This record gives sequence, structure tokens and C-alpha cells, in this order.
Amino acid sequence: MKKYFIIIVVLFLTACGDSEEVKRVKALIYPQLDQTITVGNALENREICKSVNWEFLKDEKKRDIVEYNCNLDTKNAEKFLHAQLDDELNILKSKFVETDIKVSPEEYKKFRIDEVKASKNKRYKYTIYENYVDINATEFIYANARLEVYNLLGQALDDISKSKAFIRYQQNRNYFITNKESIEKIILEDHSISLVNDLIDYIYSSKYSSLVGDIYWMVDRDKSSPSSSFRWENISNKAIHNKIEEMLSDIKDIHNQLKQHKIYFSRSYLFENQGGFINPIYNKKIRYSDELLKIDDDNGMINLAHSSACDQTLQYFLEGETPKTVSVYDHKIETKIPANNYRELLESLKTKEKNIISKFVSDVLVPHNNKNKANIEILEKLQSNIKIKNYTQKIRWSLVGEQKPILANCELIVETNSFPPVISDSKLANNCFSATYSDQYVDSVYNDPLYQLLYDINSNLKN
Repeated sequence: MKKYFIIIVVLFLTACGDSEEVKRVKALIYPQLDQTITVGNALENREICKSVNWEFLKDEKKRDIVEYNCNLDTKNAEKFLHAQLDDELNILKSKFVETDIKVSPEEYKKFRIDEVKASKNKRYKYTIYENYVDINATEFIYANARLEVYNLLGQALDDISKSKAFIRYQQNRNYFITNKESIEKIILEDHSISLVNDLIDYIYSSKYSSLVGDIYWMVDRDKSSPSSSFRWENISNKAIHNKIEEMLSDIKDIHNQLKQHKIYFSRSYLFENQGGFINPIYNKKIRYSDELLKIDDDNGMINLAHSSACDQTLQYFLEGETPKTVSVYDHKIETKIPANNYRELLESLKTKEKNIISKFVSDVLVPHNNKNKANIEILEKLQSNIKIKNYTQKIRWSLVGEQKPILANCELIVETNSFPPVISDSKLANNCFSATYSDQYVDSVYNDPLYQLLYDINSNLKN
């Protein structure tokens, strides 16, 4: 009985041994990888394989194939996959955008420069939201910037309205308006003045009027202000002379008070550069056409003279508490705003910007954040549930007659409990095979199908 049992065991072991075709492949040596070891010894003694299997078979085209399968340990693959999912989650969490932002003039300037750079480089990151919504948020960011400017201007004008200079300026201005007919008569009869009509025009015209003042011409910076062009000093009437002198002094004081709030109004800038870009051959700084503000590079002062809304608000402020309808232009589009004083005008301007902001928040930012929240929930659920069931390395050799077996393919197959099997890129076949001669987990090879799996995971997220 023992004799028959031994014979059966020997026959069983013989039947389970390698076929001649498998032996031919195992005996191969690849000198370019390691000339001291056969394929069999290299592939059967790998620590990262939980089990190894060799098989001789026919493929779908009836070719003779020797197939090697290594059931890889899934620990490294799962560690990499979860680390990548952690990174994806962190990116998604960083994409939540603030709906209540304040865009300072400095940030606005950076954003406008970013627009120019991004028009030349699609991957350039914006200042405010780092491209998450910036490209669609232009009007929203402009509206926030305008709102900040109106707040800044309103605070400055409120402070100035309490100053002695402004109060005296208003008194003198009312004196000239109330007594216009008699003042014009006095000047016309003053023989010490050569250009009397020009002087009257200087006092009363809407363009250069001292009733509005040299506030638009930086007297302390450029020497071309209207007051230097008209010889008002020659007026014989001391009362008129002194009141003009006081108005110009008060205007300068008001100008200096504006500067304490880091703002000024200089129309001279509008004549220096009508907007657009400076020729880069002569000036490499990025310039842009702007109807809101210009920030000086040397001292950070903000020039608001080319904002129609700010310009009209300042004029209204200087003119006093007279009810009127103010025309404000935005991109040459006129808007008429009725108001009783500069504060009401500013509130109307702010309301317009707040409406733009509110609409963008409800139409774009809130849906963006909700979608982002939903994606995080999807990804967190996937991360907690996904498991790698099998991770296999499959290598095939093709056998044709007595020729040396030819390496046909090497691929990595990942099977999970949540997605269809993923196969590595066929272009990496040579790298896939070379990695078998190393006991190390070669990231660039073994993580390749995991990237495809991550792509499949991301396809489940909302765009």
C-alpha cells in the first residue's frame, strides 16, 4: 500500500511541475538587466510578491504564451492611493471661496496687472482667488474695489466736512455765488486788471473755477495749475482779493487732508497718459486703462480723478448741500442719480455695487462652494470605502517554434471593490519588466495604474 501511495505522490508532483515552455522562459537571461541571474530566479524570489504563478496557455490569437503572475502586496499601493486622496481633499478644501471679501485699492491694482499677465499665460494665478473663480469674477472684484474706494472717499469727506478750511471755503464760495453780479461789475471796472473776462471766467467757469478750486491740480507737485495762469493778485478790491486767496489756501488745505487718507485728485495725470499701455521698449512696467483709480508707485497714493463717480462726488461735496441730479459715467454709459447731498450720492453708488456683489454671490460663489462641499463629501466617502482587492503584475512571453521566447507584454492590474479593474499604460511595459529585477517598490512603475484609478475617482466629482 505504501508503495502505491509513494508512486501516486511522485506522479502528482511530476504533473504539477513546470512545463517545458515555462522552463524555457525561466532559463532566459537579460544581460542588460542582470547577466548573473535567470528570469526564473529573478521573478520567483521577490519579497513584494505574496504569491507567484507560472502558466503555459494559448492567447486569443492561438499563440503559445507563457504567463507570469505576481500577486503584489497591496499595502504600498493603498498607502499611496490614500495619500493622493488626502491631497485631493486638501485641494478641494482650499477651493472654498470667501463670499464677503474686501478688495483694497492695492489688491485691485494687483488684480488688474494679473489680468494682463493671465492674458499672455493661461496658467498664471490671479491675486484674489487663485483662478478658482477669478476669471468669472471680474465684475464682482471690480464692484468690491469700487465699494472700498467709495468707503475710503466717504470717510475722507466726512472728516474734511468738519474742518475749518472747508467751512470757510463754503462761506467764501457762497459769497461769490450770492454776489456774482456785483463782483463781476467791480472786476470789469478795475483798470489794474488786463484780462478781466479771463479773470471772471477763472472765478466762475465750471472748468477752472476757483469755486471748485485747484483741488484737481496738484499745486504742490506740478506748477501748471489754473491759479498760476490768471493774475487775480492784481485785483484792487481787497475783499475779493482776500477771499480768492483764502479759497485757494483752503483748497490746498483740503487737498492735504485728502492726502492724509492716501487719496488725491489730479487731472494732470489724464493729460500725461490717456490710458492703455506704455510702449514696453521705453517702459517695462505693466500699465492698463482704468476708470477707477491709479496708485502711485513711489508713495502708494491713490488718484481718483479718472473715476467719474468719485470725481462727481468730490464736486458735489465742494458745492454743498444742494439737491441735484448727478450724471455719472461708466464706460461712457451715463447714469443719472438724484441726491440731496454727497452722502446720498455715495450711498446710491454703493447700492449699485452691492447689488452686483449680491447677484454674483448668489449666482456663482454660493453654487461654487456648494459644489465643492458635495465633492468633498463624495471623496471622503470613497476614501473610507475603497479597498484594493488585488494588485497583479502580469508578464507574458510569446513562443514561436524553437526561437528564443519574446517578451510580449508586462502590465499591472488593480482591482478594487468600487471601480472596474485598471490596467497600466502599455507604453510602460519595458519599465514594468525592469522593475521585477528590484525588490523595491518602484513608485514610478507600480503607481501608474493608481493614477488612472484616481482619474476614475475624480470623474465621479462634479465639474
